[in-house]
Amino acid sequence: MKSDIKIIRAYWGDSKKLRDEIPPLPIYDNQIVYVWGENNDKFLRDRGFETRIVTEEDPCKIDHKNSLIRKLIAIKMSLEEFHEIMFIDWDCYILRELDDSFYKYISDKPTQIPLYAHLSNPIDGIEEFYVNRELEHVEFKNETNKYILEYSWKCDDMCILPNFGFFYSREIHIGSELLRIALENDLKGCADEAAMFLYANCDLVEYIERYHPNFVNGVSDIMTSTNFKISEIQKRFNNRIKEILNMDLYLEHM
Repeated sequence: MKSDIKIIRAYWGDSKKLRDEIPPLPIYDNQIVYVWGENNDKFLRDRGFETRIVTEEDPCKIDHKNSLIRKLIAIKMSLEEFHEIMFIDWDCYILRELDDSFYKYISDKPTQIPLYAHLSNPIDGIEEFYVNRELEHVEFKNETNKYILEYSWKCDDMCILPNFGFFYSREIHIGSELLRIALENDLKGCADEAAMFLYANCDLVEYIERYHPNFVNGVSDIMTSTNFKISEIQKRFNNRIKEILNMDLYLEHM
């Protein structure tokens, strides 16, 4: 079954790690990338991607404390243009053909965003994960720690948040609402995730029933096999989701 749902991606900044995740050619039909910066736009168009340039700003001048608000900008713009979208991070991979069963799952809930788990002291997991990697800016780490603690469900020894590695919606208004919430509350760090937490305005079980997809986890089970402390937490949370939803994975978010 072929669908007209647009696959939306976003690209900003000058991260080598992110650039290495982008395939040399577009893998999926029906895909559009929202881009910040003329050089980034040229880089993607040279690889054959269809793009929408959001701004010609110098990507090196981005405020790292709230860089993820750009996901909400891309979601708002794409929903207004296409009315139904799947926003997929570059490190979220389609495992198998998106068939009739997948589109039945999509039709079950008008907006779908998976959840993931952080440690009760999030900065420990953030710093452990980024050791020996391309380091995120200190301001981003500190703001992320603050907002995870403030805008998350507390479950045993875990902080639970929406994960924007995957986002689906056919509710045209939700993009502008999430962006409004982020701006009015001056959200930084994981601004997209904090905005969805505030938008949902419900308890954890209700969120899972209303918004959590059954075809993708916030973090892949593959990632829970690492030795990071956060991996054990995430593995436990994924297993808890499986007790509530009949998971049938079509995508993996690394």
